[in-house]
Amino acid sequence: MAVRDILRNTASRFPDREAVVAADGRYRYDELQDTSYKLAGLLQQRGVGKGDKIALCFANDEAGSFILCYFALHWIGAVPVPVNSRWAPDEKAFVAGHAQVKGVVSGDAYLEQWEEGLSHNGWKLDLKIARHATREGWENLDQLLAQSAPSPQEPPIDDADLADLLYTSGTTGLPKGVATPEGNLQIRAGDPMAAVAGLIFSGRILHTVPLCGYTGLHGCMLMSIEAGGTQIILPHFDAGEFLRTIPEEKVSTLAAVPSMLTLMMNHPDREKYAYSSLKIVFFASAPMPPGTLREMVRLWPGRALLNVYGQTEAGGDLLLVMGPDPKEHLEHLGALGKPVPGCEVAILDDKDQPLSEGTVGEICLRSSRTQRHYYRNEDAEKQLWRNGWLHTGDVGYIDKDGYVHLTDRKKDMIIRGGYNIFAIEVENVLDEHPDVVESAVVGLPHPVLGEDVVAFVVLRSGASVTPQALYDFCRQRLADYKCPRHILFVDALPRNAMGKVIKAELRDQYHDLILAEHAKQGA
Repeated sequence: MAVRDILRNTASRFPDREAVVAADGRYRYDELQDTSYKLAGLLQQRGVGKGDKIALCFANDEAGSFILCYFALHWIGAVPVPVNSRWAPDEKAFVAGHAQVKGVVSGDAYLEQWEEGLSHNGWKLDLKIARHATREGWENLDQLLAQSAPSPQEPPIDDADLADLLYTSGTTGLPKGVATPEGNLQIRAGDPMAAVAGLIFSGRILHTVPLCGYTGLHGCMLMSIEAGGTQIILPHFDAGEFLRTIPEEKVSTLAAVPSMLTLMMNHPDREKYAYSSLKIVFFASAPMPPGTLREMVRLWPGRALLNVYGQTEAGGDLLLVMGPDPKEHLEHLGALGKPVPGCEVAILDDKDQPLSEGTVGEICLRSSRTQRHYYRNEDAEKQLWRNGWLHTGDVGYIDKDGYVHLTDRKKDMIIRGGYNIFAIEVENVLDEHPDVVESAVVGLPHPVLGEDVVAFVVLRSGASVTPQALYDFCRQRLADYKCPRHILFVDALPRNAMGKVIKAELRDQYHDLILAEHAKQGA
């Protein structure tokens, strides 16, 4: 079944059900199907055909428009290339050039950036469509949809055809394009993920995950439509707004990353609302801080909890899942879960040799389903897939009960005086302190030790704890070399669109300050 058939099948079963609730409109399934089908005919009339790549650049305040355009391209076999709206002009232009896109459909706020980036890099596009604004050289999407349209011709689609091209944020270097074959997105009868998708996404799901990435697009959006659910997509994350929306929109599934849930569990209004509609809390991308988990169980007793670990490069068949019983989470604090049926997991060393139970190494995954791959990047592809295993770049271990634990990103590991220190381990201890809302731990250069452990801490309102008191708290629970010698209090931690902490910003912002402290101490 092709991606376009996911919408077709669900619209035939639930035509009057809401598919999308977003800042730019509410769409029933029949409306989403009919409008995207009309747009497909108009795009085909303008020369867009099977295999043509079209960039889509919308923030979540125009999530409805993004979903409309995404399916319009699929009706005619074209390939959506979602572009992060927050990227700089040259980053947008790089994706346009690397993906060899034929055109772009964009929110109005980014047109000047597109013009700047394309001009600077010498790229020219055959098709440029803006959401609303009239701008020279850009068609207006509303005016386009007001025209009469021929019914599109639907080309045949097979498993090897490209479904979409997702560009990762690129923690080092330029973004990498992850090519997703149609066969990788199909959820077949009997597939274990079908049951998971049905459980999580068949109701009313609230999230603010960017649709330009794997979790928002292939997870929340496609699985919701597959299951006949309703997506309620907020433009941006605000803890109080999330809590208020749960009863207002009768949300049954809440999807968030752990950092978002931490902020919700520390929000002063968390006791204010009734949460009777809420049945499932679905989180991903990082281990859940123990304090946040315990507060969720207290505030939302009896709710199913699902922790899912995956990557853009891995897709929906290479997943670790834990839940739904809250007791399982409490008994295995910090664990990501176990592999879904059909997925294998191994902890490998730097020579790709398997490591024993409890030993820390790189988390690697494999399955028999059609693999994703890097687009036009053979060197990165060879590093990603080696000896049949997808190398995640994450470091962890498997415990005696078979649960996988994440200790850190491989490149984020701190090496202090020859000792390997995993930031998550230190963060989990700091987050247990009653005066701490959340923390982020990084390594910064040290003239003698190579790196030193630096913690950035957000305190609860009214807290009076000192850096020394937090150090003593850590010292009771961690080896001395793991304890942060520098603890800085900050009002908030910098985050990307997914809600993940941007540690590079912390390193850059405080690099000189820490070096000055080292010099002052004569170390």
